[in-house]
Parts: sequence; structure tokens; C-alpha cells
Amino acid sequence: MAKGSALIERGIAALRAGRRDEGRELLRQATEADPLNAQAWLWLSAAVEGVDAQRQCLYQVLKIEPNNSIARSGLAFLSRLRVGEEWRAAAAPWIFGLEEAGAVPTRPCPRCQTMNPQWAYTCGGCGAVLQAVDIIETAKTELQIEKRSDAAAAAMLSWPSAIVLSRKRTFEPEVDKATPIRSFTALLLGSVALALFRAAPTLATALLTGQRSLPLWGRLLGSAALEGGIILAAATAITAGATLLTFPLARLMGGKGRLLLHFHLMAVGVSSWLAIAALAALVAWGAGLVVAGETLALVRNVLAGVLALYGLVLSIQAVQTAQRIHSFLATACVAAALVAVALAYLFLRDDLESFFMALQGI
Repeated sequence: MAKGSALIERGIAALRAGRRDEGRELLRQATEADPLNAQAWLWLSAAVEGVDAQRQCLYQVLKIEPNNSIARSGLAFLSRLRVGEEWRAAAAPWIFGLEEAGAVPTRPCPRCQTMNPQWAYTCGGCGAVLQAVDIIETAKTELQIEKRSDAAAAAMLSWPSAIVLSRKRTFEPEVDKATPIRSFTALLLGSVALALFRAAPTLATALLTGQRSLPLWGRLLGSAALEGGIILAAATAITAGATLLTFPLARLMGGKGRLLLHFHLMAVGVSSWLAIAALAALVAWGAGLVVAGETLALVRNVLAGVLALYGLVLSIQAVQTAQRIHSFLATACVAAALVAVALAYLFLRDDLESFFMALQGI
């Protein structure tokens, strides 16, 4: 407890001094040391980046203290932000409820006369509404936050954002949710999606041609399940390898993210890439129905190039978000890791070829 209190005090001091990155890391450590410390979560809500991350912190406060008026006012403030006004959340005005009296303009509650910050939507004393709030919309927002917080399968929400390469929507919402189970679930969902999309043409052909015997469908589904297992094993190995390569490099470049967070965001990136690869597999199958020969080969090469680009960008975004470093440094980190892999392959190519030939002979 004492360690947690010291971390909170240091984090608050760093925030007040304008050292936001340092404050965020100290407050994250405080929440890890004492996950039930509402004060740590409240101050962390002022240090994290992105509205979704702030909501997650405030919701954690309400899990600990359901009647915490500051957290509820903060959620009400965030729920009223319009599109394009997200920048207003960076100031985290609700945190002034923890500051000394007189730090911000105040006004009395008409019911109990408690002095509240001008921005507050509810009274910190009696809970009376101070400004008009759409309670239904606020309740819906909090319900969505709860579902996204608790459901590991919500990692699929990152897929549409990954398609348009939106770092903030793909990775930022996952920053405060890094757990081994959630990471594995993300990889599992991506692997299942790719396996199903790859098997879809064969299954559709069997269905359209009237091949509905149980043994045949058993073989087809068994083959898809086996391929899904292989994809999952490969995705897990790639995620672990990419983490082990990029994590120390990112830390050397000034990164401060935890290893678990780094691994989780890499898993989210790989999961998103698998989902994109699933769509590419479907496109390649569709192209095979209308073109052939060199044209089909060109389409497949273009898709392969696009997938490689997606993989590279998603890796850079994962490193940048996990370690809170500049995109240039994250790019350099990923590039150095790729160079290391290429050099290792050149030195070990003969041994690897012999190994795979031996596997084929078993």
C-alpha cells in the first residue's frame, strides 16, 4: 500500500509539472500495485491518451466506488463531447475535483449548496444534476464501456479500424486491457477467421454441387480446424518473436511500456492482420473466377504486397502505442528487427532448408 501511495504522489507531481508520460507510467504502476485504489485510477484518467482510455479508467473507479461523483461527472463530460471535440478531453477537467479548493471556478449546488467545479454535471455532495444531461445516452455509453472492458472477444472491434490503419482506434482502446487471455483470444479469433475464409470456397462448392455426405463434410471441417490450429501456432510464434525482437529495441529508444502490454498490442496487430488476410483470401478466390494466367498472378502478387505493407504498418503502430515513442523511432525499431531476421536467415538458411527437408521426409 505504501509503495502504491508513493507512486501516486510521484505520478501526480509529474503530471502537475507537465511530465505526462512519466506521470502516466507511475500511475499505471500504482494501479498494478493496488488495483483497488480509486485515486490512482482517477489520476490515471488524466494521464492516458484517448477518450476510450479515459473512460476505461473512470469506469474502473466506479467498479471500486460506485457512488464516486467525480468519476460519474467525468463520464458525463466525455459522453457529451461531439465529433471533433475529443481534444477537450485531454485537459481532463474532472480531475480538478481532486485539487485544492479555489483551483478552478466553482458554483454552489442549488439543492445542498456544495461548491462544485463549473464544468461538473452532477453535484459532488448530493448527486443533483447541475447541467442538462441525456441520462439515457450516458447510461448507454457506460454500458458499452462495461461490455468492452469485460469481453475479451471485443478485440474484434479493432479489425475495422486496422483496415483503415487507424492507430488510435485499433490499439489505444487495448492499452489498459492487456492480459494473456485477451491476447490469446485475439490471436485465436484472427486464426479462426483466416481458416474459415480460406475454407469457405471449398465448403461453398461442396454445398452448391450437392455434396452433403457427413464423411465429406467431416473431412472438410477437420481440414479447416487443422489449418486453423497451424495458423494459431504460427501467429503465436510470430507474435512472441516480434515482441522479443522489438521490445528491447524500443526500450533502448526511450520506450517505457511493459512487456505484457507490448506483447498484447503485437497480438492485436497480428489478429487484425489475419482478419485482413482472410478478406484478401476471399478476394483472391473471387479473382480466380473471372481472370486467369498472368492477370491472376498479378492480382495475387498485389494482394501479397498489400498484406506485407499492412503487417509492417500495424507492427509500427503497435510498438509506437505500447512504448509511447515517436512513429519515426517505432519505424526504426521494426526496421532493425527485420534486418536482424534477414541476417539470421542468411546465416542459417542452409540449416533451415535441411531441417524442413527432414520434416518432409518423416
